Amino acid sequence: SMLEKLCNTTSISAIEKIKACQKAEHKFANVPCGIMDQYIATLGAVGKALFINCETNEFECVPFGDPTLMLVVTDTHKKHELAGGEYAKRRGTCEAVSKSMGVGSLAEISLEQLVQHFSCPGKPTDLPEKSYARARHVVTEIDRARKAKDYLKAGKMSMFGELMNSSHRSLADDYQVTCAELDEVVSVAWKSEGVLGSRMTGGGFGGCAITLVKTTAVKELLQQLSKLCPYSTSFSTTAGAGAKAWHLK
Repeated sequence: SMLEKLCNTTSISAIEKIKACQKAEHKFANVPCGIMDQYIATLGAVGKALFINCETNEFECVPFGDPTLMLVVTDTHKKHELAGGEYAKRRGTCEAVSKSMGVGSLAEISLEQLVQHFSCPGKPTDLPEKSYARARHVVTEIDRARKAKDYLKAGKMSMFGELMNSSHRSLADDYQVTCAELDEVVSVAWKSEGVLGSRMTGGGFGGCAITLVKTTAVKELLQQLSKLCPYSTSFSTTAGAGAKAWHLK
């Protein structure tokens, strides 16, 4: 968006911009990142969540503007290094499982198919360590994302919050990308009044957690996080727009 304004051009589509930003991460920062951040930064809308199909580049804005609820973002201040190898290792493991199953990605299989693949007599023996757990997280997370879209459309926010909770457990136990600070923040949130769901967000190994909480309970949650997780800082927010130019006078 900044370069478009500096160069006075809007010659590329939103999807082209998103892919260019991801390519910059891959080629110049040497981070084999996904594409979620680029999507939301480009296509984010007020009061909306963004459902993304990373294989087809299809996306859908989903209602996320319940005035009785807010999001609390908690920064653990623990630096995470995606380029440090762990993120790439997990991605490589999941790609190896996909290849062993003869599919392009884990989005093409069900949990039942994954279980069968690893439990059959001729199961693969040359896959990286913890392949089943890593793949199980991805397969179940894709399912959670699809259910989350349906719950948001139906206004079933409590069920959406439960998906956030199960997502964090899977990220901690199967994908193993949380850390002590993230787990503690999420645990405090889970025990707090008015919280519907909480989970880590981003690439993991540090960074932030995000909590869905009743508006009336935000103040109490912020106090609890400040008291029990003194290394962290938190703020409340709602779903906002993506990156755009501001004209300063």
